[in-house]
Amino acid sequence: MAQLFPSAVKIRGQRYFARGSVRIVRGTPTSLEAVISGSDNYQVKIDWDEGEIALHCSCPYYDSNGPCKHLWAALLAADARGCLTEVQFTRILATDLIDMDEEFESAPPPQKAPAWRTRIAGIGTDKPAPTRFQWPAKRHLAFVFDLNASIATGNLVLNLCTRDRKADGSFARLVSLNLQFGNIPFLPMAEDREILSAVVGGTQHSGYGGYFNSTWSAVPPAYQIRHPLSRTIVPMVVKTGRCYIRTSPAAEDHQLLTWDSGAPWQFSLKLQEKADWNSSWAVSGVLRRDAEVMDVSTPVLITEGGFVFRDGVVAPLAEDTPFEWLMHLRRNGPIDAPAEDRDALLASLVTTPGIPRLELPEDLGFEEVSTEPRPMLKIRSGSRFAANERLTAELFFNYEGHIVSALEKSRGIFDASSHRLIRRDGMAEQSAADYLTGAGVRFRPSNWQQPRSGWELSRAKLAQVVRKLLQANWQLDADGKVFRNPGATHLEVSSGVDWFELHGNVEYGETSAKLPELLEALRRGEEMVKLEDGTFGFIPEAWLQRIGIMAGMGSSEDGHIRFRRSQAGVLDALLATQPQAQVDKDFAIAREELRRFETVKALPQPKGFVGRLR
Repeated sequence: MAQLFPSAVKIRGQRYFARGSVRIVRGTPTSLEAVISGSDNYQVKIDWDEGEIALHCSCPYYDSNGPCKHLWAALLAADARGCLTEVQFTRILATDLIDMDEEFESAPPPQKAPAWRTRIAGIGTDKPAPTRFQWPAKRHLAFVFDLNASIATGNLVLNLCTRDRKADGSFARLVSLNLQFGNIPFLPMAEDREILSAVVGGTQHSGYGGYFNSTWSAVPPAYQIRHPLSRTIVPMVVKTGRCYIRTSPAAEDHQLLTWDSGAPWQFSLKLQEKADWNSSWAVSGVLRRDAEVMDVSTPVLITEGGFVFRDGVVAPLAEDTPFEWLMHLRRNGPIDAPAEDRDALLASLVTTPGIPRLELPEDLGFEEVSTEPRPMLKIRSGSRFAANERLTAELFFNYEGHIVSALEKSRGIFDASSHRLIRRDGMAEQSAADYLTGAGVRFRPSNWQQPRSGWELSRAKLAQVVRKLLQANWQLDADGKVFRNPGATHLEVSSGVDWFELHGNVEYGETSAKLPELLEALRRGEEMVKLEDGTFGFIPEAWLQRIGIMAGMGSSEDGHIRFRRSQAGVLDALLATQPQAQVDKDFAIAREELRRFETVKALPQPKGFVGRLR
């Protein structure tokens, strides 16, 4: 009877029913009397007799427009309570032949029952009564995969169909399923109930009554079965023996499918030389299972997640299959390259992330090695997208002299000449990126203003960041300036006629910086000194501060510091904190004389002295 009611009327009627506004006064398999509570109490009566049904409601809307929300609410209540179950295909009379008001008014007022009796009687009354739905014995449920629709959507498209067995034992043609959601639990075969329940999923909650996909709604006849649900549904429907595949819209005969319980098919790439005049090379896709092998173009359908359809047989596909590679080769065929590009093609394949298993000729085999990368940061200024006080940076990794960007998506570095693949260490690279963040360098993702991702830091933090990264053995390059950590320190004393010279330097790799220039940079408040090779070295601040005060008592002379003979004690005190310092013979004698010195001895007062000694 839903066709008699406008959609808006049915929605409002659903709300009345969901709120519990319907009270059934009398309900039988052929009649219903109910009171619906709204702005007033409205009486509804429904009677069926000999192929005709009479409807009536006491509300004003019914008088002027016909079937109303109160009637629809009463019909939903009747369906839930199991009333009107004998009503069949019928002619509907919108009638006022029955004086509803008189009948309700003439009915004796109900006696109020004790509260305990009301509670006991009400237990279970909100549960729908068992339906009288009967699935025809001659009808069979069937499942049809639509090949063209599945290819177009990228997901398996499953049509739900039925077919009736004829008197001669054959089957009529397949037709779309016509079934209400509420009747799924009453299908005669357990496997059909399980499959349809899984396919249609849960019931959408509307927020007030929850009547989307309600018991009286029709089950849609077609569904897209996505992964991972397809891993459950496909074996179930194929194993029923009532599953087919339709290869074209015009096909009347559907091919019956059977389930292959063997091992999953494994997908791999195959690089091989083509038998043509110029010895070109091709990358093709193959499916393997034990001793079986076939090209990826052979099956009529391969689905993600996934299944292989071939010759009426459905077999599983390995769960971790790189589906993008498989589908590209199915749609476009092998990837061809000229003979001279063979090594470049191989390098591109083996360094591509997510590459499937690769089958190679024996002479193209290669070694895979792992090595620890050394992080490298390149810092640049003057980006038009950054504020004046912000510097941009790029993170790289050095793998045995091969430099690769952190933003580059590759598995490793391939050297065709040595047939060697250096695998990138993802965990080590991520650890370095985390360390960089902790050092004060922030990652900036790409956006509409800055299309390239990168790192940035404030200019004020540059020295601090560089020092910290150098201590962690990073390579650094800032605007073309290469930074170095200080290495070994050296001090040496040589003697002259009436002076001592202090020579000192700090090693920075293959170059060094002399003591006077280091002290001068420290006095200027700088943390780095420019080296002879153009690189910059961090000043060993703690070392210089220990010797800086006393070294400052001397005078800077052409790469060294000069002390007077009378300052031998000062120089000796400075060298006391540097036991590794080297001294010449003359200064060693002077140091020994200083060590033997105990006190100044008093001399006797000369005879004849007149005066007062101070």
